[in-house]
Amino acid sequence: MSKIVVVPGTTANRTEYISRLRQVTNQGFAQIKTCIESGMPLVQWELFLNNHDEVAKKITALLDIQNEGLGDIRFYELMPDEAFEDCPLATCEVTPSALRGILAKHADERDRL
Repeated sequence: MSKIVVVPGTTANRTEYISRLRQVTNQGFAQIKTCIESGMPLVQWELFLNNHDEVAKKITALLDIQNEGLGDIRFYELMPDEAFEDCPLATCEVTPSALRGILAKHADERDRL
């Protein structure tokens, strides 16, 4: 089990970017703006719990936002009890393709059961 921490980055189209982030994360405009400006996490979700399908859909939606070029989003994989502030970011960061792979592998394994 691990958790994914989401840190929104910069964008040229801030209004559209924040709007899409709000739709996925249910966070307010001011909170998203603060996280973009400070480089702090916007949300964090634990993977592989009872709500995994819902979390996977949200993460996939964020990956799609990044893939569409609306803005930079960084993803970090931490242990459930690990704090973002204590994580060496270079070793905790997970690429979008690796994250998609983690989600796909879990879905494949679940489908085999």
